[in-house]
Amino acid sequence: MTDTRAQPERRTRWTFSYTSDNKWYWRAVHADGSEERSDARLETLADCLADALEHGFVSWATAAERRRDGSGERIE
Repeated sequence: MTDTRAQPERRTRWTFSYTSDNKWYWRAVHADGSEERSDARLETLADCLADALEHGFVSWATAAERRRDGSGERIE
């Protein structure tokens, strides 16, 4: 028999937004309801993602990225 009771959310919800002045920022809503935002508006999405990674964002590698050995060459 499967337990179908709802489990409390334990993950942080991350959003990445682009502003009207062409800047990026991230926002994290934690499971306890607390909220955190990037301190600065960032020039590129890559900069925004790097900043979020420093604040606990977890980025999973895609299947294609997992097939590379670091040299950029695809591993067969």
